[in-house]
Amino acid sequence: MEEYIDFLELKPHLKKRIGELSGGQKQRVALARTLVTKPRLLLLDEPLSALDGVIKESIKERIKLIAKEFKLTTIIVTHDPEEALTISDKILIINEGNISQFGTPSEIINQPSNEFVEEFILKQLLIA
Repeated sequence: MEEYIDFLELKPHLKKRIGELSGGQKQRVALARTLVTKPRLLLLDEPLSALDGVIKESIKERIKLIAKEFKLTTIIVTHDPEEALTISDKILIINEGNISQFGTPSEIINQPSNEFVEEFILKQLLIA
């Protein structure tokens, strides 16, 4: 447990009550509680949606480090194209229950497979 506390920089917050923790600190506590179980797969549903800019970037980097450090396959559900493109090795875009495209961030940006992908990713990010 100590390695997770250190890795997630939670030591200064161990004596705090849950109401005294910031959104980012709560996210890190949740990750630590999950990592203690030594999962092989980490599923995160909108892990960054309730966070502001600085905390969001910090948690995003921490998720990448956790996946690498603990050799975890990590699946992240998000509706934020920027999040998907910057945190993922591979992206699966689903539209109305059907796979619209599966590929690397570069493939998604440079070769959108259909109009939905173009609208959802490129136009939302103003890349096109």
